[in-house]
Amino acid sequence: MKKLLSRLLVCFTFFFLAGNVSAVTNSANITGSTSLRANYTTTLNIVATATNRIRGAEFNLSSNNSNIEIVSVSGANGFTVSGSNGKYLVYKLESGFSVASGTVIATVKVKVKSGSTVGSKGTITLSDFKMTLADSTDTVSGSGDTHTITVASEPVLSSVNTLSTLTSSVASIAFDKNTTSYNVSVGNDVTSLGLVAKATSSSATVSISGDENFKTGTNMVTVLVTAENGSKKTYTITVTKAASDNNALASLTVSSSSFTFDPEVYEYNITITDPDVTSLDINYTAVDSTAIVEITGNEGFVEGSNVINITVTAENGEEVTYKINVTKTTTTKPSTDTNSEEDKNNWMVHIAWGIITAMLIAVIGIQWSISRKEDK
Repeated sequence: MKKLLSRLLVCFTFFFLAGNVSAVTNSANITGSTSLRANYTTTLNIVATATNRIRGAEFNLSSNNSNIEIVSVSGANGFTVSGSNGKYLVYKLESGFSVASGTVIATVKVKVKSGSTVGSKGTITLSDFKMTLADSTDTVSGSGDTHTITVASEPVLSSVNTLSTLTSSVASIAFDKNTTSYNVSVGNDVTSLGLVAKATSSSATVSISGDENFKTGTNMVTVLVTAENGSKKTYTITVTKAASDNNALASLTVSSSSFTFDPEVYEYNITITDPDVTSLDINYTAVDSTAIVEITGNEGFVEGSNVINITVTAENGEEVTYKINVTKTTTTKPSTDTNSEEDKNNWMVHIAWGIITAMLIAVIGIQWSISRKEDK
């Protein structure tokens, strides 16, 4: 019984090893796509299988020219390919270089010819395959392969060009995929709707234009959906932006005055003592560049009270007025004219006193003379 079992074990081992040896043969196989549309290309792999490491190879490569053509052949995994007219050499100019069995040694780029009939087949055939293995300088022959590619039909492209959702970060949009026009009103501080649009079909593309830098009044935003087959649908949003209501001044300065300006204080008082000043040098800046500023009363100052009005009109027409009360005093500057009226009056007084004095002296003299004559 033991002898029988031993013989069976030996036979089993022999057949197992024989099977493994026969399984490892020198060959080349073409792998890759088996279906391709007309006028498209694909890349196939040439896989070498051998009983030892592979140093190089050579083979013939051909196609049935009715449907498929070879575009190019390239080396892979360190190998270089050279050749023409269907004969190719795979090599590596490096001593000791080799790759393991089952490695892709070259790639083949093929193309299905334009006009090929859907369902028809094209083949790529690798023949006369030989290899140089690591344990020898001689070439060994191996089996080739034939790879078949079936001409595929053109895919049916989606025609769905609608949106599934359309939302805004600043406004409410009652969206319906079949409604293509919308109207939205926004405040003056809004410059964009912040739109987020999602296509119904994952193969469709979405582009948004006009959703930025809104100006006062009407703005147009469009959302274009392009289906996979090229058909288009446009959603339009008319955005009405409100006019600015900002009618405040950011700054206000007056020459020769150091009052502190507050945008929320609308009345100021200034006193001027120079009688020659008839207007003020006023500088201002509006908070909103669209506001209009108008100044009235800043001319022809008279002694006493004068009022300057600075009216700021917002873009939406709302007005506010800043008032400057200017008090001009009656103090006059001393005159430097030596011939002034006052000087003339002073001179006249002196002359009068001189005449009176002279007359008094003359009267006294006459009286004295009369008195002496009477004494004699």
